[in-house]
Amino acid sequence: MGRYSEEVMEQVRRRNYQRWLQKAKERHGDRFNYSLSAIDFQSQKEPEVRIICPLPLHGEFKVTPFNHLRFKGGGCKKCGNEAKGAPKKATHARRFQKYFDENLSHRLEQRSPYVGVKDPVIVWCRIHKKTTPVTPDHLMHGGGYGCDDCAAEEARAAKLLKLEDVQAEFAGKFPHHIQITDIRFDGEQSEIKVKCERHEPHWVRKGYLTKSQYGCPDCGNEVVGYSGYRLKQLIESGARGRESRIGVMEVEVFGIRTLKVGTTTRTLEDRYKWHLKKIFFEGTLYEIDVLILENDIHKKFKDHVDLRIRNAGMRKREHWSGWTECYMFGQKAEIIAFIKERLDKLKLETPDYSDALEKFERFDFSVRQVGREKDLSNLPQPVICVETGEWFPTQTNAARKMRTTQGNISLVLSGKRRVAGGKHWVRAEDYDAGDAEDL
Repeated sequence: MGRYSEEVMEQVRRRNYQRWLQKAKERHGDRFNYSLSAIDFQSQKEPEVRIICPLPLHGEFKVTPFNHLRFKGGGCKKCGNEAKGAPKKATHARRFQKYFDENLSHRLEQRSPYVGVKDPVIVWCRIHKKTTPVTPDHLMHGGGYGCDDCAAEEARAAKLLKLEDVQAEFAGKFPHHIQITDIRFDGEQSEIKVKCERHEPHWVRKGYLTKSQYGCPDCGNEVVGYSGYRLKQLIESGARGRESRIGVMEVEVFGIRTLKVGTTTRTLEDRYKWHLKKIFFEGTLYEIDVLILENDIHKKFKDHVDLRIRNAGMRKREHWSGWTECYMFGQKAEIIAFIKERLDKLKLETPDYSDALEKFERFDFSVRQVGREKDLSNLPQPVICVETGEWFPTQTNAARKMRTTQGNISLVLSGKRRVAGGKHWVRAEDYDAGDAEDL
């Protein structure tokens, strides 16, 4: 039998509960509902009592009476998380307010209080007289302007280049005969005028100058042309060209593996990418020597050309530009030996480049129909732009100048299309004869 009766123990429990309840309200005020705790309460340490948090989505939770007094959130997990985050939130709020006052207050006015870094605040644009919801995070770290009109004006201003800045940025990059002389804005982006002593001036975008090695589109187009013509250019100018690589490799195209002899001003890995499987030999020399060496390899090993990739591409109606320099694997050792011999010879004597140009050959491995009457329809056709009256030696030249395609110009000439590049086109012979269609 216990020392005290159950009635006495119940009175003690109730007095202890009242003392605890008073401390709980002193600690948390009227924040919680204790209607269920009176039933559960036994002592400060145990068991847990049920308490109701009236905040939305918080609800009932259990906690020991002792911990309810100890925890800032009273044992409600959601209140506890909010309490833990309060100092951090206050720090973020002060940081945002400082940033806003120092960087944005000259054109924006904050119309709603800070709630959280991802919670929108309402801002008023003093310039365009409009409100916009935007998150503090976007304003501080996302380059946000808080006003779409301000953002659009800033984007437009960023595209307006200054001549002196562009000249300084590209100083020394291009040959001495290339000069940057002017800048204009076409409504979308700035265009830069490039003056070339060898060709007509061009208006180009900054992105072109960043990527180009030549600065002048016509100079670049000349380099891209037929290798024999490029060799002629180098000889006439007395230049040796860019540093280039020649490689003997194993490549795979259309599921076919073959021996490839390739040349590039880049790395072999960058030039042939996923097609490249193995590199058997790699050498570095000047462009003029690469052109001659590659042609000499073709002349010596033309009877061992591997046409399987060319044929597979025809069947698939696809094309791989490197198929003409593919050979049978059995010629690998002889081709590498031939290249090494030529490289050793280059170290001892300078080639007769003019003689090499005279002996330069262009190989054609395609099947041609020759048993029919030939005409002049496949020759380049000079064309004229009706609006400007400008004459072009070929459709391709016109397409490059007017930022369209040769195919579109051809469709205009055949009557299947009205304009190409926003212009009307006629054959030069028709224009001269006065037979051009009335446009």
